[in-house]
Amino acid sequence: MFRLLIAVVLTLLVFQNCDQGVDFSDKGEGSSSANTDSSTNPAENTQLPSGLDIGIGFEGTEDPMSALAIEITGDSGEALQAEVIEIPAPTIDNLCDSTALIDHVVAVTFPKPGHTCRWNQDGNLGKRQRHFQARIEQKKNLNLPAGAIICDAQFDFVQQDFFYDDHFLLTFNDSVIAASYDFRDQLEVGYSGLLLYDWSRLAGTDLDFNSDREQVFCPVIPGFEADCSFPGHEEQGVINLKYDSEYIKSIMSNGVPENHFFKMVSLGDNNSGDCEHSEVSFDITVKYAMPN
Repeated sequence: MFRLLIAVVLTLLVFQNCDQGVDFSDKGEGSSSANTDSSTNPAENTQLPSGLDIGIGFEGTEDPMSALAIEITGDSGEALQAEVIEIPAPTIDNLCDSTALIDHVVAVTFPKPGHTCRWNQDGNLGKRQRHFQARIEQKKNLNLPAGAIICDAQFDFVQQDFFYDDHFLLTFNDSVIAASYDFRDQLEVGYSGLLLYDWSRLAGTDLDFNSDREQVFCPVIPGFEADCSFPGHEEQGVINLKYDSEYIKSIMSNGVPENHFFKMVSLGDNNSGDCEHSEVSFDITVKYAMPN
């Protein structure tokens, strides 16, 4: 989840002027952290040395919640010791529950590629039986405002026959939300527990045909609901996907890109028909929030 980082950058209080009355001695048995007497409460009596300025602002980060920076500088701008304190930020749930959501509908189509795997091009490898050697990637941007947090997404698939060869993945912001193969041995796991697509981690790995790894892989997040249906390897059938809002919000915890996107990735090993798939079309209705 996103965290609000409060970075407190302190000017080096060069202890050259020791007569300012700063006492670091042990207070002994008479000292107590529970003492609320204002005469002994350091929080009420603390004063900044003269010549210090405090600046507060927001540091830009890749997260939609920026980092709050508090900077304390002295007259001469000495090099300072820094301390970073992390404070939990408002969660995605809080943002989605407390902000007016905006509806946005996008028609998504991944056309039939019109060609098979392009061997030894664009990071693809040469033909090798029973290994993931090449892929075709197709990407569809949702064109939401930068920083938008998607709180819900509903798929509406056109009734269509779906076919692919050899295997495929469908990703949302590079989180794998459906696949025809269990890639848990190859791909890295993101914050929410979903796999993160990265061709460099798949290229050249074993493809176990006719094993239990060939399956309708619908990634499970405990407590959240997902339902995937599509045909098996080199079969033809209907595709349909459904995810609850909590599942969609968990994808946001893997990072918010400048532009949300879906990606269809078709994979092959060594045959002339590999990396092909039939056209896939669906409408996606997203509800999103904008951080202040």
